[in-house]
Amino acid sequence: MACLDRARRLTCFMIVSSCAVLSACQSTSDDAATNRVAVYPALARVTFKGEPVEGAVVRLVAPNPNQPGAAGRTDDEGKCRLTTYEADDGAAAGNYMVLISKVEAMSETPASGGDDSDEYVPPSETPTAPAKRDNELPPKYNNPARTPLNAVVTSEGPNEYVFELNK
Repeated sequence: MACLDRARRLTCFMIVSSCAVLSACQSTSDDAATNRVAVYPALARVTFKGEPVEGAVVRLVAPNPNQPGAAGRTDDEGKCRLTTYEADDGAAAGNYMVLISKVEAMSETPASGGDDSDEYVPPSETPTAPAKRDNELPPKYNNPARTPLNAVVTSEGPNEYVFELNK
């Protein structure tokens, strides 16, 4: 009789333990989605010397490390929709420092020479430093200590920002 009671307890313990393990596995996969902060549509427009800036990266950086930031890349009109979790979903409500940069695209020339011939040309024997990619905008706009730009995102909106950059 004692043996049967012990077997029931062991079976019950194993069932409860299995349920606990399975529920823990399920909750960790859902944590990322359930811990998300609400976001609101946010748009930015960037001009430099009065002209739209295409290909600029606009980043909203929150002073609170628990608040997610947002970012977007401008189109040919200098406009972008900001993204936090999914494409163009917006930004969380709050105050942000704004950083903007535009880096020239890297050349896509292959190391073997890049011409149309079928002849292989080995890369140079002497190592070369990677090409420096310069920011095409004044550096102060991409420096957290010097940027004069900020944005306040609200749940009421509209969250539309125009950043007119100059020297």
